[in-house]
Amino acid sequence: MRRRSNTDRAKLIQKADALWRQVIRKEFENKCAVWGWQWRCAGYPNRLEAHHIIRRAAVSTRWHPLNGILLSPQMHEWTHAHHPEFIEWLGVAYPARYEFAISPHPPQKVYTHEITQTILQLKDMLT
Repeated sequence: MRRRSNTDRAKLIQKADALWRQVIRKEFENKCAVWGWQWRCAGYPNRLEAHHIIRRAAVSTRWHPLNGILLSPQMHEWTHAHHPEFIEWLGVAYPARYEFAISPHPPQKVYTHEITQTILQLKDMLT
């Protein structure tokens, strides 16, 4: 069995990221979790952004569906500038996501085969 290259791993990560965004869009019915409406502007048919509640660099939670929320660009920017207030709001608006966000998630390495499994799980969520 051949060992995967870093390029193969990077492609898997990109694929998992894209699928995760699709899962978040589907879960929120393509509407901002705060405002409840679709965001459209010239040149961008749908400008809503999938936001990682726990930072994206934490690979053990990166693709977990409870680690995402769909936001307008302005709200996405606001969450980065006001993270404690965002987490407090999350507790009221989305308790399951809040509990996920405040629970401990020890850092761990994610192996390439685990990313492949995650991709399959994310695909299942979209069907």
